[in-house]
Amino acid sequence: MMISRWVILFLLTAFVTSLWRLERRLQAVESLLMGLSRHVGVLPPLATEPSQRVKELALDPGRQVEAVRAVREEMGLDLKAARAIVKSLASHTLR
Repeated sequence: MMISRWVILFLLTAFVTSLWRLERRLQAVESLLMGLSRHVGVLPPLATEPSQRVKELALDPGRQVEAVRAVREEMGLDLKAARAIVKSLASHTLR
């Protein structure tokens, strides 16, 4: 019985390691895609429209950090993408 527990532990460890590697590769691809998007001057497509709260926070220069935080929470974006959206909202260029 002891051997089967070790086998299960090994397989579980291999599975978790594989997931971790895939997550790192996905992050690298997302980073590359964001770099390419910035290079050509386009924002990534939005999954949803920013909420009214985010829009109001983005218009207040003293609360833009809070707006970035709200965008990240609501839309699940990384910091750079959230900052780009808030900057666009602040300058009224986001459609």
